[in-house]
Amino acid sequence: MNDGDPYTAAFAPTAITCPASRPNGCTLRVETSLQVTGAPVAGQLYVRVRAINKIAVTQAPYAYPNPVISVDPGGRLGWTTHTFQWMVMKVAAGATVTVNVDLLSVDGNVEANDRTETIELLFN
Repeated sequence: MNDGDPYTAAFAPTAITCPASRPNGCTLRVETSLQVTGAPVAGQLYVRVRAINKIAVTQAPYAYPNPVISVDPGGRLGWTTHTFQWMVMKVAAGATVTVNVDLLSVDGNVEANDRTETIELLFN
């Protein structure tokens, strides 16, 4: 948790640079998969992606389709697996963006296991 932010990092922050030689800039595809247990039935577990230091012509949200996703494991016992994908668009040529993927559990103690993160740099 940083500066009162209730979210917890699911992965270490990752810095990605769009090459200055790409005049149309870049897009990042961020994909995460994780297994969770202990999430409440109402789906009060959230996954968030943030793009920090993004230089672009648009304002937040920087991740599409939505930077925050509610996870609903359906109240099943045991582990459930979830995969999410975001696009961070209009990253300016030469810009370095730090991507953060975070978790927030509003109720209960959620355990996350077997997590993977993939970040692809795509040229526009």
